[in-house]
Amino acid sequence: GGAKMLGGLEYHHQNFMRRFELLTPMYGRQAAFIKHALGQLPDQQPFPASSDAERVILDELNHEAIAYINRLGQFFTFAKSCGAESFLPRAAELMLFRHKHTAHRSIDAPRREDTSHLQEVHAMSFGFHHLGVASFPIFQIHDQTRVVDFHMRDDHALVMIQAFDALQSIHHISQ
Repeated sequence: GGAKMLGGLEYHHQNFMRRFELLTPMYGRQAAFIKHALGQLPDQQPFPASSDAERVILDELNHEAIAYINRLGQFFTFAKSCGAESFLPRAAELMLFRHKHTAHRSIDAPRREDTSHLQEVHAMSFGFHHLGVASFPIFQIHDQTRVVDFHMRDDHALVMIQAFDALQSIHHISQ
């Protein structure tokens, strides 16, 4: 079952990356704008808006990221039930997204949140804006003490390495 869950992670990662590639023109326009603005050149134009088609793709990125986090939560729970969660430190960090936004939203069903502001921030983790790092969308969520970033491209490789280590541990434990 664990291998199927990891297959689901790969599926959502590939879907995310394919859709992201479709946004290359949008990120190019934004990068050109920033380069122009940093050069303080005359004729400053407004920040380039995304097209209707690009906004659809951005929305699809949110759906894939949410599905990825939920599938990761499924695998994390499986590994935890087998005593292998210590192999998954990055997944453990990303579970904040699942616990506060994707499995349920803290604004709808609070669990130990003491401020409505924090609940609103949780609710905006996906779908309201993307933090862009080197023209790549990053998702953020906050709790009382920290900010956790989810970078699909970079996190996926680490998550998969750690998940394979967890599976190997579970296999050795069960023999």
